[in-house]
Amino acid sequence: MKYELLLRTALDKMGHSGAFEPTFKGGGDTAVSGEMVVNGAFLFFKIHENAEILQSEVSALEALSAHVRVPRVLSSVQVEHAGVIILEHLTLRAPQSSEDWQAVALALARLHQPAGEGYGRFADNYIGGSIQRNHSDDSWQRFFAECRLQPQLDRAIALPAAVRRDVDKVIARLADWLPDRPASALLHGDLWSGNFALTGDTPVFYDPACYYGDPQVDLAMMALFGSTPESFYLTYMGATPDADLRCRWWVYDLYHLLNHFNLFGSSYAASIARVAAKLLRS
Repeated sequence: MKYELLLRTALDKMGHSGAFEPTFKGGGDTAVSGEMVVNGAFLFFKIHENAEILQSEVSALEALSAHVRVPRVLSSVQVEHAGVIILEHLTLRAPQSSEDWQAVALALARLHQPAGEGYGRFADNYIGGSIQRNHSDDSWQRFFAECRLQPQLDRAIALPAAVRRDVDKVIARLADWLPDRPASALLHGDLWSGNFALTGDTPVFYDPACYYGDPQVDLAMMALFGSTPESFYLTYMGATPDADLRCRWWVYDLYHLLNHFNLFGSSYAASIARVAAKLLRS
């Protein structure tokens, strides 16, 4: 399916029948993205051969939008099996100052307000190109074992046998590091440093993989693939992370590292081995 045809269909749905000028940027891990000028205005778009991935993103953005700033979805269409979403074009910048990080912390704290009981509680969706099961469960430990770690480990058939055994041991001992009934909040779910920024002075969040769970999942992801300053933690929770909390983060890190192993290959095996070993020694 030609990308231009998908964009034309999405623009027609918006009521724009005139010419458009797309610039393709290649985008993220799983989608082709870019920007285009329509009637003198810039718009951002994402295209994927699996329309379900983009539809799950639209649902997650809608859920987040009740709590934090996200890019507005202007159009979403599916043609055959491919899909496209058109979003407002935002000028983004990375947080730099203490004030920026404090703003991110306050926005994330709004998102992470307790929201009912149970975990998952969201339609199955995708994290990158991987399906993410979000079946409801009243046990966080069981949810994280059965809907997060075990499905990724089952896919990781090329993982060295010794590392697989260590991850199996971690799964069997989740009660050593995870609470079974933490406060449940809506999570971004994929909150590395490339999935949040500021537009002006306002934090904006995008590319989510939402579900309900322990808010520390998002903080762990921020620290795993980025550098989070002290000013963020002091604003978000009034303290810097202690040793027990960092052990909990290591469990959450394993999920993302296994997913990256399954998506991008063996270069993540050493990180999986290191994190599993740290947990088993703790």
